[in-house]
Amino acid sequence: MSPPRFLFAPIYSSCNLRCPHCEFWRRPHTLTKTSWADADHKTRRSAVVEEFARLSPAGVVVTHGGESLLAWDEYMDFSRHVRAQGLRLLTVTNGTMIYSLERASELAIDGPSEINISLDSARPEVHDKFRGTVGTFAKATSAVVALLRARYKWASSLKVNIMLLLCRDTYEDLDYAYKLALVELGVDKLKLNMIQPSFGNDSGADSFFAEQCDVDPEKLRTNLLAMDAKYKLSFNPKWIEQVVMYFRSVRLNPRAHLGWKGNMATQEHICNSYDRNIWLSDRSEMHLCCDSSWPGSTWEKPGDLAKFWEGAQALRESMSSCNRLCGISHSLRNTTSTIPR
Repeated sequence: MSPPRFLFAPIYSSCNLRCPHCEFWRRPHTLTKTSWADADHKTRRSAVVEEFARLSPAGVVVTHGGESLLAWDEYMDFSRHVRAQGLRLLTVTNGTMIYSLERASELAIDGPSEINISLDSARPEVHDKFRGTVGTFAKATSAVVALLRARYKWASSLKVNIMLLLCRDTYEDLDYAYKLALVELGVDKLKLNMIQPSFGNDSGADSFFAEQCDVDPEKLRTNLLAMDAKYKLSFNPKWIEQVVMYFRSVRLNPRAHLGWKGNMATQEHICNSYDRNIWLSDRSEMHLCCDSSWPGSTWEKPGDLAKFWEGAQALRESMSSCNRLCGISHSLRNTTSTIPR
């Protein structure tokens, strides 16, 4: 059995924005840290990372949860610990906590190997609407500028990317997005995240997804091919077909307004999270993907991570027929978006 490539670890369960496609901020105690914040769980999380490093020396740790950088000191301590194990760290952030060159410098020196700033749209008014908070576009782009300045100042190898939400209000505006990201701001990469049913929403009504999933699959294919040619992106043709298939699957399904409750599925299998990921919850639970309804195990002592990974073959076989819409996510799908030059 090949070792896992990615360990997803929680830092903070809260967020300071109000995105309609994410319901976690609506939950009670939204300003409370995860249980990892207490000393026992910090020690336990460190031990999990150390075991992951032994199990997968070339592995990558990815932070997840709410907005990790709200717990700034805890995040930086975690980053230093991951780096000390010889592992890479990847982080997605809304950028609002990177409000100075000093903070950007701290990230460039002791922070992640790669940081991805969420910019749901290249249009300020659309991004702010999607983030539920006015002024977040300006804060996100300012964070990008600060990170790039800090990288240059400290000769850091930090990769700085932008993550765009591909949906009804953005898919016909890709040229403007790529120009902003690659030409005007000068980031390393613009990553595309396909809209999925709103995470954390179990109510059975998902108006945001129902509205924004209305993407013409063939127009999207044309737009992606045009961007590939214009900006020399080296898109993977298989990935383009998977994206088109994803939106075709959603468009043909009348249950989009139900979100996750609609039990929608893609026409083809596009996920292989079970072959490369371990997702760690804030209660020390281990799973093979972000969907905790699949059976998992609890980490209690060194050796439990390897035992879970190596003993999950029957679970993998069951998951290999799962076509839930989350499979299109960049952290889950079996095909990369680009082909190395």
